[in-house]
Amino acid sequence: MSAYEQDQLVTKTSVILSKPDDWEKWLFVRKDTADRDGLWPYVDPGLSEEKLRKLQHEKPQEKPVWKFKKTQVSEEEQQDIDIEDLSAEEISVYNVWARKYERDEARWLQKEKALRSFNSEIARTIDVRHLDLIVDCADPYSRLTTLKKHLCLSVGERNHQLRSRYRAVCTRPRKANLDTWLDEWVTITRLLREAKMSEVDGNRSQEDFILSIRGLDDNWASTQLQELVKKDQRGEQYTSTADLIAEFRSYYRRTRPIASSIGTFATLGVASGTKDPITPGRSARHVVCPCGESHMFKDCPYVNYSLRQPNWQPDKAVEKKFKKLREADNVVAQVLRRTEAQLRKESSQSENKAQSVISMDDGQPVRRTTHCNAMLQTTAVADEAQPPLLTRWILDPGSNCHVTNTKGSNWTTIKKGESTDYVYAGGVLAQIEEWGEVALSVKTPTGQSQMKLTYVAYIPGFFTSVVGLSRSRPLGVHFDSGRDCLYQGKPSNVICLLQYRDGHWLIDDEKEQAPPPALLSVYATRYPVPKPSRDDRKPLVVSQQEAHSLFGHISQKAVAQLERQVDGIKVIEQPKAPQWTECEICVQSKLHKLISRRPPREPAERPFYRLGIDLVQLRERTERCYNGDL
Repeated sequence: MSAYEQDQLVTKTSVILSKPDDWEKWLFVRKDTADRDGLWPYVDPGLSEEKLRKLQHEKPQEKPVWKFKKTQVSEEEQQDIDIEDLSAEEISVYNVWARKYERDEARWLQKEKALRSFNSEIARTIDVRHLDLIVDCADPYSRLTTLKKHLCLSVGERNHQLRSRYRAVCTRPRKANLDTWLDEWVTITRLLREAKMSEVDGNRSQEDFILSIRGLDDNWASTQLQELVKKDQRGEQYTSTADLIAEFRSYYRRTRPIASSIGTFATLGVASGTKDPITPGRSARHVVCPCGESHMFKDCPYVNYSLRQPNWQPDKAVEKKFKKLREADNVVAQVLRRTEAQLRKESSQSENKAQSVISMDDGQPVRRTTHCNAMLQTTAVADEAQPPLLTRWILDPGSNCHVTNTKGSNWTTIKKGESTDYVYAGGVLAQIEEWGEVALSVKTPTGQSQMKLTYVAYIPGFFTSVVGLSRSRPLGVHFDSGRDCLYQGKPSNVICLLQYRDGHWLIDDEKEQAPPPALLSVYATRYPVPKPSRDDRKPLVVSQQEAHSLFGHISQKAVAQLERQVDGIKVIEQPKAPQWTECEICVQSKLHKLISRRPPREPAERPFYRLGIDLVQLRERTERCYNGDL
């Protein structure tokens, strides 16, 4: 369990000891803090009290003055001897000892202060319910040993828990995050190695990890398993488990960039987020509505128009409160605006569903046959950064599968694609990532309508979106190339009007829309555009004054050498580069001291109008100050 204390520049992580599972991490952070001041030998709970070093025993002891006398001094004279009674040689020895004593005492006091601070840190970093355990413990060692007795697992308990965690991590969970599962592998194998348990002897843990990967990536698992078997037969040590996991992470991100990025974002907390900013812990929170009722905004008739009764009349005063709240900048106003946007979206979706929807297939999954796509795009030329039909839907009589290259607002996911789901298109084998439903806006003889496509294959980077006509055959939907339309049953029953362009029939309505950046990036990776020219880039032509500013206000001498020392730049003489005394920025950067010439805020009207006094508190050497320092 971690708590994060964040200031303006640095984020500090401190582990809070609340349960036995936190003991090792908590003790590691405490040991790291103690080692910084050399305190661990004084507080180590693993040592017995006899072997523990006592800081009080190492306190420097002050010698009386009579011990520096070279002559024999009687007991009666010892109390009367002072520094004035020492000879020059004895005073020299006393001064050497005094300087050494002051240094040793300063180091001891610093260590004592760090030990008191460490004692307070122990109380601050444990759960409040465990404070009763250390209420009678005055020093750090007694606090650590007491907490160890109650919260540190025994060897048997620890080994039993480690074995259970190891058996659980060997089975890859279906719905858990991939990065979280891999992190658990790294953690549990490290703990097993520290406990010297048999689960990590030899290459056993590596083999278990490889076997658990099968099903996620069979090719990688088979290759690694073959290499492990070869090294076992030769008696060689295989790659460590942590390095093997790091290698799989890198491989999986390269081969499955979309899937791995989703897992990474989820680990970092980017992909998931709460929809309601005022509902911590996913618990419903009711706010007092401006209408005076205690309900959520979606249940208020002033916000949700669908709840208004036929005889309902709004209150103008309440409407003014809602108007003022919408213009405010606080959490409640954000929730109100978000609720209204969600209600408008739901209302728009319900209106769209109310329109007549044209079904282009029987709604059944595609049969388990090879998904062939005979459509070829012949209009794209080499000098185009993107094909002209990248965001359009093309009717393809030779395709037995619907295909799309982007997931818009009209996309609904049905299931994830399996390793056997793929599409042949122009000699290219494309992997299907998802199956879903799409609602297209099409033209009909009576106006605009919606067309529903089911089990559409989502393939990022595909050069267009395709409607497979063969899937419409069971519904009696046919294509008339002479009239550029689709009809159902009889030729007179036209259900969709097509648009002919560049040798293709476009089924969706004309829309001037730019493709999403993610689609362009994937397309650029799969279909790179050749460079039209191999000529060198033209040099950048700048004046001396522009070069002076462009390269960080360099000197005139540096500007004169710039064209000979830097490739791809040409410097013209006029206007010339300024001297550093002629450039305001150069002058300001060379200033070393800024003297304030401002007059005092309240000039004195008479002598001793204002006095400044430094208060210095002087105490004896061994007497503590107000803050506890000696």
